[in-house]
Formats: sequence, C-alpha cells, structure tokens
Amino acid sequence: MATLRDARLYGGIGSILMLLFIAPYGYIIALIGLALVTVAIYTISNVAGTPSIFRNYLIFLLLSMAGVAIFIAIGATAIVEVVEILMGEGDPTAVIGRIIVSWLIFVALATIAAVFLRRSYRSISQALNVGMFSIVGLLYLIGTVALVILVGVFILIIALILQIIAFFSIPEELPKPATEIPPPPIPL
Repeated sequence: MATLRDARLYGGIGSILMLLFIAPYGYIIALIGLALVTVAIYTISNVAGTPSIFRNYLIFLLLSMAGVAIFIAIGATAIVEVVEILMGEGDPTAVIGRIIVSWLIFVALATIAAVFLRRSYRSISQALNVGMFSIVGLLYLIGTVALVILVGVFILIIALILQIIAFFSIPEELPKPATEIPPPPIPL
C-alpha cells in the first residue's frame, strides 16, 4: 500500500518535471510529471480516506484535457485558413476570430477546471495540515483567470514552484486530529 512518503516523492518529482515544460520536448516531460502528480493525489486521497480529493482532481484533469483538445481542434482549422489566405483565398478576420474564440473557450474550461483543482488542494491542505496546498490552489485559479491577458502564465509558474514545495512538505503520517480539551471547571 502506498504511503504519504510515496505521495511526497511522486508529487514533488512530478511537479519538478511539470516545470520543465519549457525544455526541448518538454511537453513529454511535463506529461510524465502530470502522471506522477496524479498518482500522488490518488495516494493522498486513499491514505486520508477522502475520495473527493481525487474525484475533484480527476474532474480538473478531464476539463483541462477537453479545453486543450478544443483549442487544438479550432487552432488546426485556423491553420488551414492561413494556408488558404496565403494562396489568395480566405478571410484574415475569420482566422483571428477563430483564434480568439478558441483561446476564450480554453480559458473558460481551464477556469472551471481550476475551481475543481482548488477544491482538491484545499481538501489536501485540511487533511494533511499543509497550508501551502491551499495557496497553490488559489494561485492556480487566479493564474488561469489571468490567462485571458496572458499574465496568468507567470502566476501559474509561481503556483507550480509552490506546488513543489507543498508536495515536499507532506508529513510522513497523517496528522492526529485535534481533540478538544474541555475548559477547566469554574470555581464557585
């Protein structure tokens, strides 16, 4: 059975690999990192006994993939139109319109996905008593919304760096739940 130590290792290494998306063939390295982070989230969800952690993360993944697929599909049609324009046919404004629409659809789906990621990370933060996960979830949400003006890319990179720190901050064992200490009796 996987432990929190495994989740810390998978999540930390996976997050580092995700940060290498800027390297040559970085998207392949980032996908491997994403797979490791997914395994880490699944492990945390199982160890904490909170299925909503992984369920929310899975919804985040599916919505993110849908956003990327739609962006690529509409982008491919824009490329076809660019070729038509270069051959003397086609409308340049249609290409710009398609690119803008595909970007806005991507950002909309990514924002909805980020809400689920934030829920997942907030649950991890509460279950493991690692507040950094809550901060990372919020930064992902803010960064995704800010993608509309492209500033969000920098916020997302900061969130990814903090995600590395958050995963490496995971304790060896689940924190013990705080027991309430009854107040001392009032003297009469």
